[in-house]
Amino acid sequence: MDGDNGTLMPADTDGFVRDTVLSCRLFTEPEEEVKYYGDRRRGEWDRDSDEITLLIQYFNNCLLSGDPADLDVARRAFLRLSEKDDDALLEVLSLVMVSRLDASELIGLMNPDGGQPEFRRYALAVACGQFQEALKGERRDAVFSALKAKFRSMMNVSDPRLHEEAIIFAEFRDQRAIPLLRRYAISLAKEAGQPGALHEILRLITDIGGNVDDIAGGDFL
Repeated sequence: MDGDNGTLMPADTDGFVRDTVLSCRLFTEPEEEVKYYGDRRRGEWDRDSDEITLLIQYFNNCLLSGDPADLDVARRAFLRLSEKDDDALLEVLSLVMVSRLDASELIGLMNPDGGQPEFRRYALAVACGQFQEALKGERRDAVFSALKAKFRSMMNVSDPRLHEEAIIFAEFRDQRAIPLLRRYAISLAKEAGQPGALHEILRLITDIGGNVDDIAGGDFL
């Protein structure tokens, strides 16, 4: 009620929707568990679908909302999804992160030493590559430079995570990555013991506009 004239105040629609979202299992169940469509929930798939529809609508709105509270909810949601959870949720949340976070926070999330699992870092890279309007200009340059520097340092010390990082670097889909990715592909070709890994990297280089005929043909010495 309005304290001056006794009239009803308008409902806090945004707050109500946000509270409803925060009551979903994405926020109330343990982070490491699959929240939706897990085997133990086969009798609850309709409820799962209703919650996922609500969440996707809300997170799509987060792409346009300037409210910091909405971004905070999306950030929390992104960090709560498990690897085997709903793909559509992961995709829209990754896009929100890429669109709304500042470059330093996005770099932190994509840093392999930052504690985030590979599936989240990969999803962010895919969003950066597929939705390039969401990350452009100085923000894009800053993120690319950080990924490039980290990948180069990992190559220099033969980090065991190097191949997964090469895939993430390639999925960013920036042609500036081609020379470094070619260098990695040549190292795989010289080892001659990882044909599957080599084929995967050659395909990714081709996808972003690089030429790999010489490497594929063994003419790289």
